[in-house]
Amino acid sequence: MKNKTLITLIYLFSEVWKNKKQLYLLYIVECFLDVIKTVSLIILPKYIFDIVFSIISSNVLDDAIQKLIIYITLFLGIQLFINIFKNILVARKEIYNEWFAEYFENSFLDKIASMDFYKTESSKVLDNMQKAKDGIGWYSGGIIGIFNVFIQVLISLFTLLISSYIVIRRFPQLIIIQIICLIPYLYINRIINNIEIQSFSELSKTNRAFGYLFYQLSEAKFGKDIRLYDCSSMLLNKSEDYSKYLVNIWKKKSRKTRRKKYIIDFISSIRYFIIVLILSFDTYKGNITIGEFSLFNAACLEINNALAFIFAGIQEIIKKSKYAFDFIIFLQSIMKRKENHKHLLIEKKNHIIEFRNVSFKYPNTNEYILQNVSFKISEKEHVALVGINGSGKSTCIKLLCKLYVVTEGGIFFDDININDIDDDSYRNFFSVVFQDFQIFDFSIKENISFEKEISDKQLKKILLETGLNSDIQNLKDGIETNISKKFDLSGIELSGGQKQKLALGRALFKQGDILILDEPTSALDPVSEEMVYTRFNNFIKDKTAIFVSHRLSSCIFCDKIIVIDNKKVAEIGTHEELMKKNSLYKKMFDTQAENYSL
Repeated sequence: MKNKTLITLIYLFSEVWKNKKQLYLLYIVECFLDVIKTVSLIILPKYIFDIVFSIISSNVLDDAIQKLIIYITLFLGIQLFINIFKNILVARKEIYNEWFAEYFENSFLDKIASMDFYKTESSKVLDNMQKAKDGIGWYSGGIIGIFNVFIQVLISLFTLLISSYIVIRRFPQLIIIQIICLIPYLYINRIINNIEIQSFSELSKTNRAFGYLFYQLSEAKFGKDIRLYDCSSMLLNKSEDYSKYLVNIWKKKSRKTRRKKYIIDFISSIRYFIIVLILSFDTYKGNITIGEFSLFNAACLEINNALAFIFAGIQEIIKKSKYAFDFIIFLQSIMKRKENHKHLLIEKKNHIIEFRNVSFKYPNTNEYILQNVSFKISEKEHVALVGINGSGKSTCIKLLCKLYVVTEGGIFFDDININDIDDDSYRNFFSVVFQDFQIFDFSIKENISFEKEISDKQLKKILLETGLNSDIQNLKDGIETNISKKFDLSGIELSGGQKQKLALGRALFKQGDILILDEPTSALDPVSEEMVYTRFNNFIKDKTAIFVSHRLSSCIFCDKIIVIDNKKVAEIGTHEELMKKNSLYKKMFDTQAENYSL
């Protein structure tokens, strides 16, 4: 990417043309009005001053007063009309700014949602996400921020041409003075911009950490732990540390740029002094009138401002474009592995799953989590994956769901490597409840169906099968009741067990051919657990089911038990078969049975 600015501008201009062409018209009108305003500020005061001094010096009124009133009225009228109209334009631009902010936010979120799951756990990717979000946001100002600078450069260019035409006819030397003073200004301003860009790159990681801490402190679901464990001081101290780090970056940037800005101010003062001195001398000699002094002085000021803004504006566009470029690069980056879609799944009810010598280690790590894992799950078979904490049970499920890619070996679905199957088509066949499932701050119904069409009969059946019907039958708004009070004061807070039932209801609604439950009843009491397993055993009798659980009582319902230990498959068999052996499963089951009997 050699020319970040050009790429960014082409992208932004094309997005405006594609979505909101009217914005171009607003800027054309704004450009025209600003040029008219600037010209009136340069020229009209000249006539006003000349008339005033002619009245003072000659005491001849005649029609001078009438002309004076006309010029003053014209001057004030132009300024008033343009200011009112520009306020309307600013209001309209703010609306477009909000629209594009939401548009880019949706594009950003869509990119995140479509990227491979393992990418969301990469600190490098997370830093790039933060840079992208900040870059298209307040650092660049988004489309309106960059367009505002761009249009001001155009306005400054028109102003420069008009003002130079006025000055160069009488005082060409003033143009030379402006150009000489401009050279060091541009050089110093470029250094300042580079310092600011460097500061931006240092801020992304810290901004992300600071945002995380703010979220932890403000999110209600963390409130209990924060209070009971009195960890607010730790979080606040960390927040303060990150805040100090941010302030230090800004201070360092300020120290580096402060003296350079002083030099710019000094050069500007010298330039203005020389121009006023030359014009004053010619006025004193009678070569120009007071009105012409005002004309040439105003024109010189506009030339200086125009030259400064044209080049500083270009530098500003380059700087803002570099910020926004991070967003474009993020959208265009390959966050999803290249898929070899040789196959779409055959629409049959049941499928065969096979792990063949699967080994896996998480990205950017060297330690294997699974090694040479092999097992087969036949159609309609109910299988339990068991093992001690950290044995790799949940990792097997993540691999099966294509959230990660196996490092070695392969997972086969109907004798087809799952890497050769379209992701969306493949995942449609799975209904999964993960151990760390998420409940959204929406209604109960929305958390089950995610706004997909669901009949009252379907919903009633799901509520009965999960045991949720008794929990919500007394609620005023029933299934439309909002979960949490974040968006609705009449919302409710669900218990851990109720949330788990809701997640199970979500899986039932999807009606995937293969049901996977990762620790499905960890938040339920033993009575509720037995009830859920009994109902599920009836419901899934014609489906393939995989259970991952610490509570081995669930294994009694299963056709096959796969024990994972020390990164490998330790043993496979039915409950009865494994209990007859001096197996790891028997030891685990007996230990739990003793604890329950106590």
